[in-house]
Amino acid sequence: MFITKQKDRTWNPMMGDDTLFCGLRINEMEGGAALIRINKGARFPTHRHNSYEETLILSGTVTIGGQRLEEGDYLYT
Repeated sequence: MFITKQKDRTWNPMMGDDTLFCGLRINEMEGGAALIRINKGARFPTHRHNSYEETLILSGTVTIGGQRLEEGDYLYT
C-alpha cells in the first residue's frame, strides 16, 4: 500500500509559473503518477513518454490532440 497525504504534497513550477507539478509516486521503471495544474491560457508542449499516459480532467477544459476534454473526462494514450 502506498499513500500520499495532501498535506505532504508540494507543488513545483514546471515550464514557468503557468504550470505546476506535484509528484505522487515513482515506480520501478521511473514512471509514476503526478498531478499537473495548468493555468487557463497556458500551453503544454507536445511531448513523448516511454510508456503510456493517463489523464483525468478534474476541472476546467483542455484540448489534447485536437480533442476537447472537460471535467470528468479521461484520456489514455
